[in-house]
Amino acid sequence: AVCAFELGDENTAFEKIESLLSDYADDKDIQILYVLMCQNSHFKDGREKIQKLLEQGGLTDHLTLLLVRMYSYTAFKEKNFKAASDFLKKYSTRDGLYASIKHEVLYFLVLMLIEIEDFNEASKQYDILQKERKNFKGIEEVKLYINMRNKDYQSSEVRTFNQVYLNAFENLLPSRLLFKASGLEMKEKIQIDKYFDYIDDNFRLKAEYGPVTLGNSFEILFEYSAQEFLDFAHRAAFALGYKALQHFPAEEKDGFDIIAHRMSDKKVKALLVFRRIKQEKPQISDIFLDHVASLMSKHRAAKGIVITNADMTEGARQKVATLPKVEVLHEPELVQLFQTVQLERSRDNAEETAEVSG
Repeated sequence: AVCAFELGDENTAFEKIESLLSDYADDKDIQILYVLMCQNSHFKDGREKIQKLLEQGGLTDHLTLLLVRMYSYTAFKEKNFKAASDFLKKYSTRDGLYASIKHEVLYFLVLMLIEIEDFNEASKQYDILQKERKNFKGIEEVKLYINMRNKDYQSSEVRTFNQVYLNAFENLLPSRLLFKASGLEMKEKIQIDKYFDYIDDNFRLKAEYGPVTLGNSFEILFEYSAQEFLDFAHRAAFALGYKALQHFPAEEKDGFDIIAHRMSDKKVKALLVFRRIKQEKPQISDIFLDHVASLMSKHRAAKGIVITNADMTEGARQKVATLPKVEVLHEPELVQLFQTVQLERSRDNAEETAEVSG
């Protein structure tokens, strides 16, 4: 379906995706791929399916924001602002709606109401938005048209409403949105949160999909404060499938030991050993691995995992071969771990930024 869409064969693309929807009606990934296809045609079907997804809820904030923008875009292309504005007005009052998403909804709602010349309602929604987020996306620029009760009014002081309106809707979505979000480019399953960031009120494709190496991963690691390093350790434990129970500062400088249980089997306790060693050619020795084994015995851990920027000495390589319960992560496992944690941090930072700005 995605390849046919990329080649411009929309009939085949929609035939394939609708067949999937028929077989897997509740699969949100397939539903999302369908509505992403609706950026070029099938606007009514796309708008209705997006509306259903938004009403069902249970989506991440980033995905909800993307769907709100897609909903507004399909309404714009379909020229059906009356039905769309009715839904957005209702949706803006939804309990628990993230502040920045609500502001986005109100922004497009005001523009739609002006376009259909419902100036009384536009004024009410404008005031709500201004009270919560002053001049969101330059919304004050359209106040003149609300006051004049004339969307065609012209003034040298501001852009025409048509210019504001077209600029807001025509550039809502990144190019090749379906292909990027489908995961085919990365040979992975669709992961909307992984591919998109919410930064400065803009929903963008992530920029960090260049090659990730062990070297630049360690550069990031050494930029962390002690608290950030501990945060990294907890996130890394989770990414490895473990839930942290306790953490202890390492006896050596700059490290943490985390006691955790395996999330798939809480009976399995593990010791996760995090060390960052600032040397030109850092190494861990067989003595260090003996220390890890001793700590495992002390905490009754069935598994030991060492996460460090250091290589192993020859003695350590021989020792780890005799310790089947101890694992020392190597490239590419370390690269994947750093990438996973960095993406998680990036997403959380974006959410925190949006929350503060909201």
